[in-house]
Amino acid sequence: MKKNMLTVLHGGLARILVLFIVILGLGVPAAHAQMGPVTEIQLSETKSTVTSDNIVPFLVHALDAAGNVEEVTADAVFSENDPFGDFSANVYFPGMVGTWDVQATYNGFAVQTTITVTEGPLATIVINPNTNPEIINMNETRAFIAQGFDADNNIVAELSPTWAVQGTAGTIDESSGVFTAKAEGDATITATMGDVSAAARITVKKIATGEETPPVPPPAPATTTNTNTSSPATTGEVLGEETEDEQAAQVDEVTEVTAENVTTTAEEAVTEDCATYAWWVWMLGIIVYLVLLGVYYYTVRMRNELTIWIAPVILTAAGLWAFFALTCAGHFLWVPWILVIGGLLVTLFRPREFQPENGQEL
Repeated sequence: MKKNMLTVLHGGLARILVLFIVILGLGVPAAHAQMGPVTEIQLSETKSTVTSDNIVPFLVHALDAAGNVEEVTADAVFSENDPFGDFSANVYFPGMVGTWDVQATYNGFAVQTTITVTEGPLATIVINPNTNPEIINMNETRAFIAQGFDADNNIVAELSPTWAVQGTAGTIDESSGVFTAKAEGDATITATMGDVSAAARITVKKIATGEETPPVPPPAPATTTNTNTSSPATTGEVLGEETEDEQAAQVDEVTEVTAENVTTTAEEAVTEDCATYAWWVWMLGIIVYLVLLGVYYYTVRMRNELTIWIAPVILTAAGLWAFFALTCAGHFLWVPWILVIGGLLVTLFRPREFQPENGQEL
């Protein structure tokens, strides 16, 4: 009795399992069979406006003539015209601020939409002007401007930083960024907005009185008649002599400056003429030298005369002569060292088969 019940139970479970498999086997193809040939595709996104530091996933759905819908995102190809944007699978990574076209293609069908990218959160601040340090004369003012950028170097339009100054060289308006030089010395200004800040160095200089003297203009020709016949003539002669002395001094200064410029130009010309060969030319010559030396040792491996040293010495001497004859003093000083050391290494550590067969050292 018990055995019959187990047989019935096992038979029932087997029938249920077979029925379940048949339903799955017939049901899955039936679900796919309901989708006819694709007539169009649709592109949907989770956001139409996004900041440059955010991402946008896109979905693509295929439709047939009966209106059946199937998601085909995994098989679609995405593209965009954002100069600094990019796609990773179906996820769009914005780059530049603007309105851009996003396109998806699937099975010969294409669909397009637009997405607007705005600047992201403030990432960096740049202070202008900033010559590091910015030179300001005593009692002068200098207006500084702070410009903000997000992580993708898009300009952050609304920027209202707080200005501050460290040092006693001057003061700065906290809102406008106008610096007023008060005392000679160095200072550092900072522009801060939230957790982002930037700094610029300032040097205040004091202009000494009479530090810069304007050039003396040449004397104007006399156009009036002097009625005094005594002292003015003497005065005119003295002024004329002083003017001639000043002009002579100016001519001497111009001559000295010209001579210095000519000397500097000549030195630069010599330097330019001296650098006739690039470093890789000398490196190529060293490689040729080492190859020739190795070939020589290989060809004389059966000899045992002292004359075998003559050729390497001559080859090394020729390389050194070429270096010192074709380049200037102080240039590429590593070349002769490599020639000498490389030649010694090839000589001392050449393979055993490059030595004479009688075992004696060359």
